[in-house]
Amino acid sequence: MIPSGMKRDLMKAKTWIVCPDTHVAPKGSVEGGIDPKAESVLMQAIEIVKPGGFAHIGDVGEWESVCGYRWERRKRPPFEWLKPMIDADVEAVNEFLDRVDKKLDKVGCEERFITEGNHEVWCDNFAEEETRPEFKARALMRVDERGWRWHDHGKFAKIGRLYATHGGHFTGLHHAYKTVMGLSASCIYGHFHNVESAHVMRLGGACGAWSIGCLAKLEKKFLGGRPTSWSHAFAIVHVEAGGEFHVEVVDIYDGVAWVYGKRLEAK
Repeated sequence: MIPSGMKRDLMKAKTWIVCPDTHVAPKGSVEGGIDPKAESVLMQAIEIVKPGGFAHIGDVGEWESVCGYRWERRKRPPFEWLKPMIDADVEAVNEFLDRVDKKLDKVGCEERFITEGNHEVWCDNFAEEETRPEFKARALMRVDERGWRWHDHGKFAKIGRLYATHGGHFTGLHHAYKTVMGLSASCIYGHFHNVESAHVMRLGGACGAWSIGCLAKLEKKFLGGRPTSWSHAFAIVHVEAGGEFHVEVVDIYDGVAWVYGKRLEAK
């Protein structure tokens, strides 16, 4: 029998879905795009989990139109020439966020936030260079209008006692270990597109770091056929009343994943 006090604590617990790099792009994009099978699994998981919170931890879009590297060896075309490409990126990203919002509304999800990715920073840089603040990523994705919270690139959000950010603060091999050692705190992040975790004991208790893969297409032109450690995944985080948390990384292999004992297959 569960003590009455524990029952009250369990009632206050909240489950989150944490979504990593999706790199949404218009059809025909050379480099970007969310993997349709991975997206299908994510949407099915939302209906099964019925999260109270949803976090996208950055690189929502590919934002190829304002890519920081695209024009580095040549002059960037004028704004009027780029505008249709930017509009196409904006439309694709917002259509994806609309689909997510529709699913989250259906299950009664209360909290939603985005931690800005480095690809969103490309939008911010473009907006600054062109003196067009309306082209900042936060505005292009209608974040405030949607009622989502926003965290600038490099900043940390909180899911209970777990920090959430886009990632990239600590790089190279074994970045999860470097992250947990560098922060001396628990953190969930994306950016690297691979699944990796590390756990250590600190004076304040146990800490962990989780790199949770991506939902983006794994084949990219710039890779030139080079194999990578990238993989599809997202995370389910259960947060108890006191802020204690439990991270479950859900791996997706060729459009198949298991959530709460149910086999999900891309539709």
